Amino acid sequence: MDTPDTAMVHGQRQGRIFRTGQKNNVELLDLVANHPAERTARDRLSKKYELRDLMTSPMEGLDDTGLASYLHGRRVQKDQQDGLF
Repeated sequence: MDTPDTAMVHGQRQGRIFRTGQKNNVELLDLVANHPAERTARDRLSKKYELRDLMTSPMEGLDDTGLASYLHGRRVQKDQQDGLF
C-alpha cells in the first residue's frame, strides 16, 4: 500500500478496517519502505498529524513570543524524548 498524502485519507483507511460490529481485535500496522519518497511521505503525514494535534489541543504554552516559538519548543521537547529511547 502507498502512504497516504493526507491525514484524512489515512484516517479513512483506518476507519474501513474498524467496521461496525467488528468482533475481533484489530491491530493496524503501517509498513514503510526504506526509500526516500516513502520517508518523505511519512514525514509529511507525521507533520500534518502533529499540526492537527496542536490546533485541536489547548495552547497552554503559547505566550507573547508567538506560535513559531511554541512550535519550536514542542519540536525540541519531542526530539529530547525521542533521544531517550
